[in-house]
Parts: sequence; C-alpha cells; structure tokens
Amino acid sequence: MRTLEVIVSKGVFLGYNSLSIAFDPLTLPTGKPAVTLVSHAHQDHYSPSVLRKLSQKTHILMSPATRRIIDPARRLKNIIEVNPGETLEVEGLSIEAFHSGHIIGSLQFRVVIGDLTVVYTGDFNLERRIVLQPAKPLKGDVVLIDATYGSPDYVFPERKEIYAKIISILKEREDDEIVLKARRLGVAQEVTALLSMSTHIPVIVESEIAKYNEVYEEFGEILGRYAISNTPKQGFPLVARLSRKFPKKVFTLSLTGWAVKTGVPLSSHGDFRQLVEYVTASEPQVVIPVCGFRKEFSEHVKEMLGITASSDDKINIHL
Repeated sequence: MRTLEVIVSKGVFLGYNSLSIAFDPLTLPTGKPAVTLVSHAHQDHYSPSVLRKLSQKTHILMSPATRRIIDPARRLKNIIEVNPGETLEVEGLSIEAFHSGHIIGSLQFRVVIGDLTVVYTGDFNLERRIVLQPAKPLKGDVVLIDATYGSPDYVFPERKEIYAKIISILKEREDDEIVLKARRLGVAQEVTALLSMSTHIPVIVESEIAKYNEVYEEFGEILGRYAISNTPKQGFPLVARLSRKFPKKVFTLSLTGWAVKTGVPLSSHGDFRQLVEYVTASEPQVVIPVCGFRKEFSEHVKEMLGITASSDDKINIHL
C-alpha cells in the first residue's frame, strides 16, 4: 500500500517515503524538499523570504513570467524556469507544467511521485477570456485543487455577459468620472484589454497596474492602447486597484468574484461550476481542496460526485 502525506498549512507540502515537495510555500517546510513549485506571482502564493532561504538548498520551479514579477533582479538561486507543455526530471521526479489560465505565467503542475500521479491546480480558470489561454483539467490519482469559490453561492455569468454588462455601464456613465476597480495583477489586465479593444472610449490605467500590463505585453499578451495616470477624468474610465479609495463624486465599479450578488463578478479564478467540471474531468481517486471554501467543496465532492475528499490540514492517503 502506498501512503502519501499531505499537509495544507501556509502552502501545500507532500511527503512520500523519503521524498517531499513544497507547493507555493508561505512558510519553511520541515526538512529539505526535493523541489519547490511556485504556481504564480500573487502574493498569497509565495513568500520572498521563504523562497530566498529555500533557494539556498533546493530547486525552485516557476515560469519565466512569474520570475519576472517576483525576482526581477534574478537574485534567487537554483531557479528552474519552466514553460507550459514542458516536462522536467528533478530529483527523480517527473514534473509537467501546464497553463492554469489565471494570470500571466500561472501554472498548474502534474507530478509523478513513486507510482502516484498528483495534480496541483494552483489558481485556475477554464473559461476562454480576452487574455490568456484557459486551463484544461489534468487527470491524476490525487488532485490538490484551488477552492477559492468552492461554494455553490459563487456561480458566475458567462464571460460574454459580464463583458457586455461592463461596457453597458460605461456607456450609461460616459459623462461621469468612472473608476473600474480590479485586482492589480490579473483582472486589471483583462479589463484593460476589454476596454481598449471593445470600445472607442480612451482607457486610463494607474501606474501600479501599468507595470503589470507591461509584463503581460512582454510575454505576448495584447492589451491594446491605454494611457497611464492615477487621476480619474470625466469620460475616461480609470482602471485602478481594488484597495484604492475615491471621493463619493466618482462612480466606482468593483470587479471581483466576491461581488456575485451585488455587482459585476469578474474574476481570474474559476467559479464553483468550473471546480466541479475540473474534478469530474480529472477522474481522481482523492480530492483535496487547498484554499477557500475547503470544507464546503470537499463535502460536495464526496456527496454529489462520490469521490473521496478531505479538507483536513493533515491527510494520510493510502492508495
């Protein structure tokens, strides 16, 4: 019988016999991992100080775009850059990288450890959008899945409906000062591309977002034309970060999946339906949600799909 230990706590850590793997660690693992895998450059998925320490003693895999964002000075050691579609052999492990469709450079990984195949989705999106290639579900014995929106309460409209609603609101408010608030890395670039390529309205992005727009463009994503300014102007929609505050006279529209009931749920994460679609297509023996609505999604997988699942922080899987 094969036993795989999975620890979900400030990252995801696997143990199999004498091998260990760290996924998106926010804290140092116990012992030395054979390899560390970084899925993408959102700050809830990596820690600069942890990566600095791990890079002294183990290989760290990430995409070139992810490294461009989190290690622009290229000071981290032992970095192996991997692109979607590539397979690497590292410390006796076979590691495949695939598009996750979340943000620029985001990856999902499939790892063969012993005779088990483990899939780590990272944050993912299966939907075709105006930017990025969508993810495709990967088959595996064990699937470690993002469950940010792992509750049935978070089912979003189709992308084309969301896009149409955003453009409609802009036209209605064309004489106002309007700000579209979005996550600075991910949704903000999607909104930039949508407005610049789907409307004749001049688009402004704040400087904090423009620096990430440049990374998207550097790695082949077309965002169209836009100007850079931190000040909203009448008739010129400004794309700004979610956390920024504006005077009451400015009309603001928050674009986030958390606004599913009150606003426009534009998110770079897959919604609940996508999570179910992923698990169904993956045909796993075990599913472990690793963030978000872990318990709710685990219960759904067990009750509705008939697949073993767990939301425990420490799991021993016997296969």
